[in-house]
Amino acid sequence: MTDAISNNAANAANALKAAARTAEATTKARVDAESVAEQAPAPAKIEPSTVELTPALKNALVEADFDAAKVQEIKTALEQGNYPLDNKKIAESFVPLEKLL
Repeated sequence: MTDAISNNAANAANALKAAARTAEATTKARVDAESVAEQAPAPAKIEPSTVELTPALKNALVEADFDAAKVQEIKTALEQGNYPLDNKKIAESFVPLEKLL
């Protein structure tokens, strides 16, 4: 028959050995990961690119006009809380956007 104290001491020793092996494996994995990171090539530098607009789009941008007075009127009304907003219409306009996702 084994002694309960001896048995507990043996279990504790085994647990310490297992913990030491785990710590050693963790340290080795960390060192391996660091050496891989050091050997990894530097990320490629991405050069900025240019976008060329089609003549039709350039013309559309030049010809695009808007009523600055109307825009200012709407901005002022929104700031003052006088612009009528239809919550139902706003919510319904999100449905097609949600379907795109």
